[in-house]
Amino acid sequence: MTFMRMAGRDRAWIGRRHIMLAGPAEMPDVTAVRVAAEQLFTMKPDHRLFRRLDPSSTKWIPTPAGDIRRHCVATIVPMDDPDQDDLAGHIERLYTSAVPTLPFQIYVGRRYAALSMAHCLGDGWLSTNAFPALLRAGLDGDPPVALTGDETALPLARALIRFYGRDPRRLLATVRDARSSPPKSAAPARTGRMPAAAAGNAPSRPADAAPAVVARRSPGSTLADIRSWRDAHAPDSTSAAVLFAAARVAFDRCGLGPPAGAGVFTLIDNRRFLPADATVAGNFAVGLHMAPVNPVDPVAISRTLRQTVTSGRSLATLCLIAVRGYRQRLPAASLPTDAHSPAHPCLVLNHLGRVPRFEQLSWIGGSAGGDPGPDAPQVYSASTPGGSDVISVKFVELRGAVSVTATFHPSSFPRSAVAAAIDLLCAGPLDLLTDPGRTVTGPSSVSGTNR
Repeated sequence: MTFMRMAGRDRAWIGRRHIMLAGPAEMPDVTAVRVAAEQLFTMKPDHRLFRRLDPSSTKWIPTPAGDIRRHCVATIVPMDDPDQDDLAGHIERLYTSAVPTLPFQIYVGRRYAALSMAHCLGDGWLSTNAFPALLRAGLDGDPPVALTGDETALPLARALIRFYGRDPRRLLATVRDARSSPPKSAAPARTGRMPAAAAGNAPSRPADAAPAVVARRSPGSTLADIRSWRDAHAPDSTSAAVLFAAARVAFDRCGLGPPAGAGVFTLIDNRRFLPADATVAGNFAVGLHMAPVNPVDPVAISRTLRQTVTSGRSLATLCLIAVRGYRQRLPAASLPTDAHSPAHPCLVLNHLGRVPRFEQLSWIGGSAGGDPGPDAPQVYSASTPGGSDVISVKFVELRGAVSVTATFHPSSFPRSAVAAAIDLLCAGPLDLLTDPGRTVTGPSSVSGTNR
């Protein structure tokens, strides 16, 4: 049997998983998607989608040509459409039914489709491109040519040379930014995982085996409203910063706010350091800590994010992750075994922005710019939280609305409190910023069960 070594920057994410759920839309027949995958294999047999994980989860097993049909049957499977009022529950069940040795699986229904992908296979770039591209190819009957491009060779080395080689003084800026980062107890682990907050001698209990999920969609006018408000009140900020600030207010208002000085973690995609035509299907994003002067001010958040990016700290962190991954065997699971009581919330915010390939699907129900109805188009994206105290929140923009997915450990936080925060965030992000109510003034901790 042939084995391929896993890149160090991919090994950092062993044990974690992406789940995506999209619909309602016109979905292809499951057989048509399998045919599209087989066509992709014919054009690009070394594509990441045709890999399996060995039992240790540290090596890739490429699929031989003779097994491709069997592989596509195993990885592209039919599913029953979820109830519209139980989409989050459907995502949770996909977590528990994942096959550890299959890093990429697509579930196809009549109006909904889902993706289950091991994080070590790739980050959000791969999931938001390969998943909808295969669905579209199945609908059209055309080969998924968009997925056949060659990956950029040695992307990390190229990014380092391109960034630091053009101006070696940037090394000093990276060192300065690293020195200003939070202490080790509050910073992301070098493996890219988001740790639980420092708990001292706090009592602990067994953590749940699978994460809980809350998924909501905002009104279809949300993005237009955010841009109008931003242009008038915070022109130096971004839509992502507005959502991050509103999320901090919503969680604080519901008793789930991190300590005032804790800041937030966010994922930064290092593809920005490569030429626009570069392709990196594996993991190239890292989670970094941000501590804006005011965590509920979009301008302060944008300024801190820009400083973090321009300093090159995310690129340097990715380099350290890759080196560590090559030099030592990383653990094959990242799910926490213990949950601290009380839990100290650690917010991880990830803005995926627009998802052009999803926009190309044949959406049914709802209307762009309208209020969210039971059949409004949605793309929910969930990732395994890397620590018992982590609440991972992901934002996806689609047809003027924002789909928001929160993933957390129900042994640490009450489902009702997380749901209340996401409801506030989706119902009126600008209301939260114009009338934030209780400000973030001190530590806040919550513990609870899955209720």
